[in-house]
Amino acid sequence: MKYICAFIFSLTLACPTLFSQGVVKAVFVDEHGMKWFGTERGLIRFDDYNWFDYASHTMIPDQISAIEYQSSDYGPEIWIGSDKGVSVAAFNIDGITSATHYTMANSGILSDTVHDVMVDENNIRYFATPEGLGIFNNSTWSSVVGGSDIPDASVLSLGYKNDTIYAGTDGRGVGRVIRDDLDGYSGASYYEIPWVGLPSNIINCVYIDSKGFQWYGTTEGASRHEVQEAQQGWEIYLTMEQGLKNSNVMAILEDNNGEIWLGTEGGVSRYNPADTQIINYTMEDGLPDSMIYDIAMDTDQTLWFATGKGVSHFDGARFHNYLVSGIENVSIPPESGIIYPNPASNEIHLSYYTKQNGFISITAYDLSGKKRALIYNGYAPAGELRVTWDLNDSAGDPVPAGIYIISIKSGSYNSTKKVVVIPPMW
Repeated sequence: MKYICAFIFSLTLACPTLFSQGVVKAVFVDEHGMKWFGTERGLIRFDDYNWFDYASHTMIPDQISAIEYQSSDYGPEIWIGSDKGVSVAAFNIDGITSATHYTMANSGILSDTVHDVMVDENNIRYFATPEGLGIFNNSTWSSVVGGSDIPDASVLSLGYKNDTIYAGTDGRGVGRVIRDDLDGYSGASYYEIPWVGLPSNIINCVYIDSKGFQWYGTTEGASRHEVQEAQQGWEIYLTMEQGLKNSNVMAILEDNNGEIWLGTEGGVSRYNPADTQIINYTMEDGLPDSMIYDIAMDTDQTLWFATGKGVSHFDGARFHNYLVSGIENVSIPPESGIIYPNPASNEIHLSYYTKQNGFISITAYDLSGKKRALIYNGYAPAGELRVTWDLNDSAGDPVPAGIYIISIKSGSYNSTKKVVVIPPMW
């Protein structure tokens, strides 16, 4: 079993300036449910009850603007974009194990300013820079700049679907590039006002939803494009007139219910495509700041927001804010749990934390509500409880592949987390 308490290159938070009135521009949730935040002072990690600070790591920059995941031959990695180049960090459940930093001085990257980072299904890395679209494939750096491929403008944001790269620019709309093969790119077209349905030619973010539709967040609103033809398929156009809290849209995310969350300069807007209703959340509703730079969804389907003044976590009912001025003031939930790996094929590890001594019950149910296994049932002291489920039911037989609900009960606390069991790998 892996132990969560052994963190490499990490430092438990004792720094008074972590999120205190600090800007957080990027948030990423890894396969273990760990939250990573790109802040103005560096990289921060949260495991639901402890903060870990990588700001002192020499290979990880400050002023982080983007975080992206890559599944490499060496294991999971995160790519970190900033105004000082880009870093790649290998990590596991214990934290960062190694990192490499690339700049114009030691690589072929187009610029030391990186607005956005994207990794496609072939593990090719793309970088949005003021000098155009940078590419890093295996050990080769290249670019797509100017001409009919990408408009001759600063690239701010990136999206990817079916071998097509969508590059949002600063003033020239969206450039669309087709990746012909692992080494070739062909110019396709670009979307620019007045010929398309964009609210603005300044594209803050690009998001591809579960249906393959392209969402573009701009300085004047958001729009959805349903086809690849430049002048057709612009079906949704959202601005303050349609109900957005603010038209400057910085981030877009689709939740598991198909609703679209838009982070704006005035708060968060929640759009339901089914009935076109918009619900707005502002500082009056509990957000720490009006500026929302990024959105991510946790393994339990709750949402995390990177804001101009720290981090906010929305549990479906209210916002939990993390404005750190010292570890004793961190707003930590009374209890919290981590489940990994997920999906799993051989066993699942659970790390559960509580502030009080008490009785804890951890049970696995299938989707019909049938109890399949009692994983833990007994007294536990305050602190961390680590248990392992061998994926056997109460009779000792392996449970079938499928989705299971892990119920954690402790006093009045009751939490559920979804896990996926896949066929054994050996």
